[in-house]
Amino acid sequence: MNLGTIDAPTLRGLIEYYEHFKDDQFDPANQEIPELTDFEQQFFQKALSTGLLTGMVNASYELGLMRLMNIACKFIARQASGKSPEEMRQFFQIPPDSDDDEDDEDDDNMRGFLGQLKLSDDK
Repeated sequence: MNLGTIDAPTLRGLIEYYEHFKDDQFDPANQEIPELTDFEQQFFQKALSTGLLTGMVNASYELGLMRLMNIACKFIARQASGKSPEEMRQFFQIPPDSDDDEDDEDDDNMRGFLGQLKLSDDK
């Protein structure tokens, strides 16, 4: 666990999330990903709009906060579902391309964004 790779705004977001659920009991053995609460929907929407969502997913993975990571990934998947590459670009705030090979770059940018979400077990 390396806290040095987690910036202050991301760490504040993690604390805010767990402060909200401080009285809830989470069963670590339960692998089921629950439905998003109203708080989580608003929380992740805010994290997305402020550019913190990717960092929060990566930090939650690095720190072993699997419930937060899984539910954040569920939020991301729901937001991406059914969107065209251009809609995903706008939603995930991926800057526009300046080249003529827009379709190839759309794919490259999306792979780059999704690659930032360290979802595999290799660290």
